[in-house]
Amino acid sequence: MAVQRASNAPDETVDSTSSVDRSAVERSQRRDGAPIGGSTLSPLGVVLQRSDSAARLGLANWLQRSAGNRSVTSLVAQRHPVPVQRDDVDVDRQPNELHTPHELHYGQAEREGDSWDPMVLSTFGQHTYRAYVNTVLQSATFFGQTVQHLHPDLIAVLQQVETALKASQGSGYQAPRIDSGFREHKGMHGWGMAVDFDVLENPYVLNESGEAALDEELKPAYDHIAQFMLGAPQSSLRRLRQGRAAFGSGSIGDVYDALRQESNAMHRYFSLKDDAGALSAFLADEWPALHPNQTPPQVAAVRAQMTSDYEILGGRTASGGKRPTDGRGDRPFAPSSGGGAGDPGTGFLNLPREFVQAMTDAGLAWGAIDIRGEPGDIQHFDLRLMAQGRTAYEALLRPRHASQ
Repeated sequence: MAVQRASNAPDETVDSTSSVDRSAVERSQRRDGAPIGGSTLSPLGVVLQRSDSAARLGLANWLQRSAGNRSVTSLVAQRHPVPVQRDDVDVDRQPNELHTPHELHYGQAEREGDSWDPMVLSTFGQHTYRAYVNTVLQSATFFGQTVQHLHPDLIAVLQQVETALKASQGSGYQAPRIDSGFREHKGMHGWGMAVDFDVLENPYVLNESGEAALDEELKPAYDHIAQFMLGAPQSSLRRLRQGRAAFGSGSIGDVYDALRQESNAMHRYFSLKDDAGALSAFLADEWPALHPNQTPPQVAAVRAQMTSDYEILGGRTASGGKRPTDGRGDRPFAPSSGGGAGDPGTGFLNLPREFVQAMTDAGLAWGAIDIRGEPGDIQHFDLRLMAQGRTAYEALLRPRHASQ
């Protein structure tokens, strides 16, 4: 795993995506260790590419204020370069800009611009957040994928994971796609201490900050899948807030197995939605053993419930759109930062078991189970359980606790 100091050149870029357009990533992602970068730019991307650093930064800030952070995220999802803001670039800033609940997850208050400087000084000894980004964070490769602006502690852990997986799985092992690493002022991502994998297939399923009302709509849909396909009384996702101990022996393997079983059930559940013949066969051959002494439901009624559950979780409606949430957040398979992309038919967990095991064995927190109060972020891993990572995480929590 090669490590490179982050460049201090004016044209430095930030990989700040949270959820991405999968086709754009597949066109631009390379696994030969070369930097991630698309070759086809949108008109705005051409302007950003051809303008000088200050002009590009001013345009990016204007876009952020005018259309929101997700517009900048969408641009970066297409791999257009967005410059890192520097102390020597004079631009108009809006430190107190409001953000949506999706951008406030992991429990800490959103703090933009210079408001991170005191926290950086007390936590890392750097006088400004910009100095921290430019002097502490580094670029590295992980299974041939270039990732920019990671903390050295995270790089060391990822090196350990890569070595372990190649030893146990073979030198040709391929890790899941990295979709997001550093994101300015965004929780552990803002420290360069977090990384997300295959975000559209591993969504934030429940408990995202600010989405309690939406969760009450999501939970019955998850329950319907677990009840119909597994004969379970309710979804195992309801137990995430209880931590690892709520799953078997409390091992990460037991957590993974329970979630993967339900994810596979979701995949099959929605595959039956549009196949009346296969659904009829399931009701005749498998359903009775899962639901003894019960009368099988009618095919039409089951398909109607499946369609409703599909839309509730973020699948496309008959008109091709997505069911609105009336301001309660974004559905797991319709993330706003990903342009509404996502399909419940894929299931919610495609990360390999050995990969999750290696990441957590190395000490990383898994967002699915280890985010205190807000578990359910299947795609996410970070350093909050380890030494300096724990200190950085606690620094994020202090302003929140002080306001309570």
